[in-house]
Amino acid sequence: VMAGTPRALEVAVGLVRCYWHGRRGDGERARAELVSLGPVWHKMGQALAARPDVVGRRWADHLRPLQNESAPFPFAEAAMVMNDDLECDCRDFFRFHDAQGNEVAMNEDPPAVGVGSLGQVYRASPRRGPHKNKQIALKVQRPGALESVTSDAALIRGTKRVEEGLGGPRSVFREVAEAVTTALLQELDYEKEAQNAAEFAQVALEVPQVAVPLPIDAFSKDRVLATEWADGKTPQELVDMGDLDSLKALACIAIECTMAQLLATNVLHGDPHGGNLLLRNDGEGRPELVYLDFGVLCRVSKREARGLLAMSARVTKGDYAKVAASLRDMGVIGEDADEEVVGRALQSELAGQTNQEAINAAMIKVGAKFGFKFPPFYAFLARALAPIEGYGRLADPNFNVMAESYPCVMRRLCCDNSPEGRALVRELALDGNGNLDLNALRSIGLDVGGAIALAAGRPAGALRRVLLESKLDWEASDFGWRGIPRTMAAVRAARLQATTPQRARRLGMIARHFGSQRGRSWAEAATIFAAWAAFTVELVVRKVLAGLAGLARRVLATALRPRREEEFT
Repeated sequence: VMAGTPRALEVAVGLVRCYWHGRRGDGERARAELVSLGPVWHKMGQALAARPDVVGRRWADHLRPLQNESAPFPFAEAAMVMNDDLECDCRDFFRFHDAQGNEVAMNEDPPAVGVGSLGQVYRASPRRGPHKNKQIALKVQRPGALESVTSDAALIRGTKRVEEGLGGPRSVFREVAEAVTTALLQELDYEKEAQNAAEFAQVALEVPQVAVPLPIDAFSKDRVLATEWADGKTPQELVDMGDLDSLKALACIAIECTMAQLLATNVLHGDPHGGNLLLRNDGEGRPELVYLDFGVLCRVSKREARGLLAMSARVTKGDYAKVAASLRDMGVIGEDADEEVVGRALQSELAGQTNQEAINAAMIKVGAKFGFKFPPFYAFLARALAPIEGYGRLADPNFNVMAESYPCVMRRLCCDNSPEGRALVRELALDGNGNLDLNALRSIGLDVGGAIALAAGRPAGALRRVLLESKLDWEASDFGWRGIPRTMAAVRAARLQATTPQRARRLGMIARHFGSQRGRSWAEAATIFAAWAAFTVELVVRKVLAGLAGLARRVLATALRPRREEEFT
């Protein structure tokens, strides 16, 4: 069926050549053959480079350079696209610049500052109009990209029909190909990409260290997309410069942003590879992460997001039986699956490892055995976190994306007052005996004093509820001499917020509990009891004064009532 079309024959020959060169160890020529087949196969190579479980480690190494390599097309072709879509002479309307911002002469072709499989980006500034002299990024679609992707998408659909007709097993390669063609068709819709950018920008409200260049509608058409210009360094540039501190900062901000995408906005960036991330200074000496390219977004339901975050935290804590429960919540396994069996298989495969690469490999291997059905967002997230962990490990060999994301998850869930959120925080903040897990609370920067303030304070949140409902069993080392001033400050802060007798009783209960723990010195116990006694006395005095004030008002009102009646008469 496929051999009946010239395009099918061309693709078949190209893939055979690619395979031949790869088997001989010539990765460069194998990549060249794949890229020559067009954008779909270029993207296929990028996707398979992140799937060593499918193509093997050797082929993944051959294909990995495709994630940062794309051949540019001549500026003359880009100019024709801009002239047609913007209905003007682009050289007359725009000044073009190189990557450093230097203006390019009119008689020279400006360089593309970014090149992708579907298009390339130019740095420009309008010569006139409301955006005069403003630096912008002009993304120009590669000529013929839409026709090429549409043709190859039809080809892949044809192989699907043949495969289904023959009753053969579902191919992993075809699944990847279908996902790639679907994503490419979305990326070619620049109007939709502009809408996606505005939608994704909501994450900057959750993570102030994240920036999103917004689209400029005046210069955005079917094949041209204009956005605000963003300076910065890519992860690879930071590696080349040897700036490992900035590289680690990029990884940490990216993790915080990814968790915010899951828990707050429920929208994931569809292609967060190194070329779409920039690190810059925010103007006040703080690092800021810039996201680019919003052709594909993945939307996640709250149930799926909560299940995924619970899975990550449970892997970190080594609770594999509940990891399987998280997979059920995400729809990866069915309701009738044996969670204990799945959990034991994951535990055996991971063998105590908690890095993202090991988790991805274990999920795929165990998933093949138990028939996991991964939702689309899981693949997006795996692709997002794997390179982030790679960047972090270049800066710090002990960097672990799961361990780094755990505090982000806990902080986000602390403000979740839903029943599901409270149940999840209760599980993560407590150990098997119902006592507070010190490591979990330390991960979000809470010590004993912070816990007192949170338990007695006004702000609502799942963690505060858990603190009030759990058994408080703290290690004696948390109440050393150095911790007393901070704890007392927390008690005083909580005392000002505890305006109801109920909060007062809870604070007194906490203070009495801390003072009675074994291993406390008499000085520490006396300090805690003094704080509690002072608070109790203050509460009693307030109640007495409030009662006396009420009594005085009533007496005064009674005394004045006859005089007022006489004056009226």
